[in-house]
Amino acid sequence: MNGLVLAGGQSTRMGKDKALIDYHGQPQFLHIYKLLENYCDQVFISSKENKYSLPTLIDSPELEALGPIAGIISAFEYEDNDWLVIAIDYPLFSKEHILKLIEPTDTLANVYFNPVTGFFEPFLALYKQTFKETLMSEISTGTNSLQTILRKSLVTKVIPKNLEVIKSIDYPEQP
Repeated sequence: MNGLVLAGGQSTRMGKDKALIDYHGQPQFLHIYKLLENYCDQVFISSKENKYSLPTLIDSPELEALGPIAGIISAFEYEDNDWLVIAIDYPLFSKEHILKLIEPTDTLANVYFNPVTGFFEPFLALYKQTFKETLMSEISTGTNSLQTILRKSLVTKVIPKNLEVIKSIDYPEQP
């Protein structure tokens, strides 16, 4: 299993690079990277450019219009493996929550799910290599919403005890 830190966003709403925000005594990208190192054979930063001094997977320019899903596709193109994907937007995500994602299941993916909103958190997930075929098939038919793809696929919904853990921090006034 490989790890992927999604850090390729523009952070427009935050007004500064979310990957560099210090929530835990270090930049958020490095915090997530170190968390994933404990469970993964290899860990990569997913970005549009190589601006980190760590192994980085650069999103293919032809996938740019797809947004963060481009990072997941680029990871599968790099290596046909299971990918534990954590975005930098979730500062409360911890070891305990990773352990829930990597529990064995017979589905294509294990994805955090918010039962109140009814939405998946597709950037807090374990995408198994068997998910690649489904993902690429859906993309080829014009479906580029990971939320839609997950709803149509056999995935395990991982529900946190505390919903704050899966709250994306997007604005500077958020705690």
